[in-house]
Amino acid sequence: MSVQSNPQELSNKPKPLANQELPGSVLATKEPDQMTYKDSEGVEHIIRIPTGKFQQACQYYIEKDWEALRRFPEWTENSEQ
Repeated sequence: MSVQSNPQELSNKPKPLANQELPGSVLATKEPDQMTYKDSEGVEHIIRIPTGKFQQACQYYIEKDWEALRRFPEWTENSEQ
């Protein structure tokens, strides 16, 4: 039987710093499937990021390649991977 922490106990635990290793093992992770950004004109866009394309989308954002980001599909309420 496992013991689960309640929300109050979790909020009292110290948060790790960026250079600290987290205790325990990571069971799974998932790349984000959505990105919200503002282009050079200040217009906000919400895009859906297909599986495996998150790093590419981030690079386009860093490079301010708004045209490349516009090629990603818009996020809708029905957007799913």
